[in-house]
Amino acid sequence: MMADVTSQRTRASTSPAWMKLVLLASCVHSGVWGVFIMAAPAMSAKVYGFSQVPHDVHLWQATGLFITLLAIGYGLAASNPIQHWGIVLIAFLAKVLGAIGMCSAVYREQVSPNVLWLLPFDDVIWWVPFAMIIRHGIQGSPKNLCTAV
Repeated sequence: MMADVTSQRTRASTSPAWMKLVLLASCVHSGVWGVFIMAAPAMSAKVYGFSQVPHDVHLWQATGLFITLLAIGYGLAASNPIQHWGIVLIAFLAKVLGAIGMCSAVYREQVSPNVLWLLPFDDVIWWVPFAMIIRHGIQGSPKNLCTAV
């Protein structure tokens, strides 16, 4: 039993190098973007494609905070992507659901279609590598994920 857990931890600690690079790139990308939104909400809203600054600027800045927190998570997960696949799962869900939410807002004419130009660069680009990290993480996890600490 103990040898099985040890071998699984050893497997988990040998993440392919590309996983670390993807997570570090995402960390830098999200960190810069998140801080930009918080520090310069008016300018970042225009870059993002909003026709005007959101009425509740603090909510837009909170979006920047959320993106910055994800960046910190990517940085932490980069230390051992397979072991920290749960962080990547949360990020993956944020990327997918965020893109769906933005498309829905455009469809309902709540925001301009101009916001859609960033989705491939901010969200879609990460879907496949994040999904691959999650898959490797699940495969490298103990059989009973509830008991894995």
